[in-house]
Amino acid sequence: LVDNGNEQLYAEGYAKVVWFDHASRGSTALPDSLRALAAE
Repeated sequence: LVDNGNEQLYAEGYAKVVWFDHASRGSTALPDSLRALAAE
């Protein structure tokens, strides 16, 4: 998070997305349609 007035950095963060397959009870690859949206 950067202040537009003085370019001061106030916060930095990261996130991890995990797609869960309930049938196999585990994580699985993110669907291609969502992967394309995330890349934008």
